[in-house]
Amino acid sequence: MSRIVSACLLAAFSGASLAQMMGGSVATTPYFPLVDGARYDYMYTSGPWSTASATMHAGQTWAGVSGLTAMHTKYACNVGVTCAPDATDFFRMDPDGMHYFGGTGSNLTGTQYSMMSYSSPEWILKNPVTPGTMMGGGGYQNMEMWQAGVMGTNSMMGVQNYVSRYRALALETVSTPAGTFANALHIQEQRGSGYVRDVWYAPGVGMVKMADGTSTALLAGYTIPGVNIVVNDMIVYLEEPANGATASGISNLRGWAVSPNPIQRIDLYVDGSLVSTLPYGGTRADVGAAFPTYSGSMNSGFSMAYNYGALGVGSHTILARTVDNAGNFKDSTSTFNVVRFPSSFIDSPAEVSLQGTSTTIVDANTLRLNNVMVQGVSYNLTLRWNTATQGFALVGTH
Repeated sequence: MSRIVSACLLAAFSGASLAQMMGGSVATTPYFPLVDGARYDYMYTSGPWSTASATMHAGQTWAGVSGLTAMHTKYACNVGVTCAPDATDFFRMDPDGMHYFGGTGSNLTGTQYSMMSYSSPEWILKNPVTPGTMMGGGGYQNMEMWQAGVMGTNSMMGVQNYVSRYRALALETVSTPAGTFANALHIQEQRGSGYVRDVWYAPGVGMVKMADGTSTALLAGYTIPGVNIVVNDMIVYLEEPANGATASGISNLRGWAVSPNPIQRIDLYVDGSLVSTLPYGGTRADVGAAFPTYSGSMNSGFSMAYNYGALGVGSHTILARTVDNAGNFKDSTSTFNVVRFPSSFIDSPAEVSLQGTSTTIVDANTLRLNNVMVQGVSYNLTLRWNTATQGFALVGTH
């Protein structure tokens, strides 16, 4: 079930917001609460896993180090995919921040077990830390950075000795199936020379989102002993367009919704105006696996094709409002950016020409097509890999 932190819990950690407004540091202890018996349920939107459930166990010892908290995670694999079914990781909050001491788990593809023990651990959260701020173009500035010399032994790769680097990018608002979390601390990790991941930690909750280029996990629900949590039974999640994403042309508009009462309809609002009712009832085995107690969760998807090219260039907001037959409703919102050509629909292939076009590799997931002719105008088109659609999407026209 979806859970959001009650007003009293938010008040207890309001110092993060105040510190950010003052441009100062924040204490990170509340961002990774190691509470014995706490449970976190996650949904994966990409990668080998469909869902995961993690439970905290305090007072553990690993590789001769005591006073640790173990996070034992059980995974459910996507249909037809072989992946590791569980893992255990060991953490400790010290005065200077959160350290990760290794554990048992899988490799990045989720197909093999390994054991890792760090004599000099990862320093995944510095305490205190000064977050940066997000700039208009999507970059960050003034973030605090730190690093750790990591040493240990891996059962598959032997002795490990490398430097990990971390950046506190910003305090951000993150929406997941479990709710919307303000002042989530966005940390970017680079472990050694290869593995990079972004993690968002919410105060009083813990990890609410993780993305590493292969897998993306979103918090779907949680219980923390001794914490006052308000339960909201209806869950709505607008997956595409994703918040902060770029949309163009005719593409998907999709998500899912579950409720204890039968869902009557899902209304689509674009920039505050009611546009249509979304088709509901698509097969979603991943949602059914994550929320088996909800009747109809296996057929909880909503989707339609939408012409984003009919919208103006710039920022827009889509809202999916789910209404059940008891009159309850809940919204899921996404604010995104539209890029388009002058015409909202190009009906003739002859109006597009790639003759004389060159290609530039921008980064590992982005390429640019230079001098593409569209309706007699030359464009440099930026395409970026989109995990949700499993293809390249247009994200810029210049």
